[in-house]
Amino acid sequence: MSFFKSPQNSIEEHEQIIAACREKDRKKAAELTYSNWIKPIQDIANKLM
Repeated sequence: MSFFKSPQNSIEEHEQIIAACREKDRKKAAELTYSNWIKPIQDIANKLM
């Protein structure tokens, strides 16, 4: 069972987060960060329950 995304997918998501920060788009940066970091942690926790 794999919980993690592919390295290429992760790189692309990080690039999108950086771009949103450079554009000073806080909402987009927050949404992308949530999608990249918090949601996978919740998914792992749900699978372990």
